[in-house]
Amino acid sequence: IKYLNNNNLNENNFKEFIIKEGYVGNAINFISTSVSSNEEGVYLYRFYYKNYSDFKYVNVIEVTPNEYYISFDQNEIPDTARNSKIGTTDDIKYELLLKEYNDSYVKLLLKIENINLEDMKININDINTFSLRNNGIYIPLSGVVTSSTNILSTNSSVLVELNYNVDITTYLGCSDLVIRNVSIGSKEKDIFIEL
Repeated sequence: IKYLNNNNLNENNFKEFIIKEGYVGNAINFISTSVSSNEEGVYLYRFYYKNYSDFKYVNVIEVTPNEYYISFDQNEIPDTARNSKIGTTDDIKYELLLKEYNDSYVKLLLKIENINLEDMKININDINTFSLRNNGIYIPLSGVVTSSTNILSTNSSVLVELNYNVDITTYLGCSDLVIRNVSIGSKEKDIFIEL
C-alpha cells in the first residue's frame, strides 16, 4: 500500500505506470528462467525477459500452493528462505511472510494458530509484544494491524501485519521474531520464531 501511495497509484493509473516502467508490454520475449526452492518447499521462479529494448526480471515466489508473491526486484534474487516461513514452536503453529520492504521499512504478515490445549493470550495491540532480534539487540515494532482478539482458544488463529522501521539488510541480519509475554493457561513466556 505504501508503494502505491508513494507513486500515486490507483486502479485507474496502475496499468499506465507498469507499461511506462517497462514491466509489461506486447513485445515480451523470455530469455531465461530459473527455479529454486528452500527447505520449506517455497519455490522461486525468476524470469529474465526483454520488453522492446528493456531487459527486466520478474520474480514469482510460491508462498503456498496456488498463492504467489510477485516482485520486480531487478538487483538481486529474493531469498525465498526469508520471504516465507512455516513451522511450529512453543505450542503455536505459524506462517510468516515478508510482504513488503524498501530502504526504510519492512512489512511482515504473521499468522499464529494455538495448537495448545489451553487458551492463549497475546497482547496483539501492544507494540512491545513483537520485536526482531539482531545480534542480541531487540528492534521494536513501529506499527501493528489486526482485527482480531487477544485470546486464542485451541485451534483458533490470528493474522497480524507487523511493520518495522528497518531496511531489508537489517531485517536479513535478524535471527528471530520474538513474541513477548504470551500467556498459556497460568504460564507466561516469550516465543521465538527463527528467521
